[in-house]
Amino acid sequence: GIGQTNDYIGTLYVRRSALGDNRGTTYLEAKDDIIINTNAATSTKTVLTAGTDGNISINNDLDVDGHTNLDNVSIAGVTTTSRLDINSTTPIIEFLESDGNPDYRIYTEGGTFVIRDQSSIANRLVINSTGVSVPNDLDVDGHTNLDNVNVVGITTIGQGNFSYTPHN
Repeated sequence: GIGQTNDYIGTLYVRRSALGDNRGTTYLEAKDDIIINTNAATSTKTVLTAGTDGNISINNDLDVDGHTNLDNVSIAGVTTTSRLDINSTTPIIEFLESDGNPDYRIYTEGGTFVIRDQSSIANRLVINSTGVSVPNDLDVDGHTNLDNVNVVGITTIGQGNFSYTPHN
């Protein structure tokens, strides 16, 4: 049978490395692509294609159990996770909108959390140990309770009640 000895099947070479208890590694080597099919009752489905360029195409879900290191991963579609850890001295998440601007970056560095407009090179929200900073205008719609507010500069007040207590 295939895998028990060295067998040639067209351009496919199968080699079995047995460890005495019939366990070991099976190698598939070919001059061209290696395509693994399943033969369902209604049709044959390609499960895996290993190309001569070194790329592997998996045509259905890939179920990986255990720890897996994946370098340079590109995901097209939806990713579901219960937790996302980004471990770096400056962890960054980029939001690059393909059909418009602005593009945003969320990152943390030196204990400061920043939401940055990459198109304008401007921080939009900064949170650090001293508090929250909104470097530009803050537009608040609806009822807002603000305690201990210090306003520096021009204040414009629209409709509604206004009371002024001079500061002594």
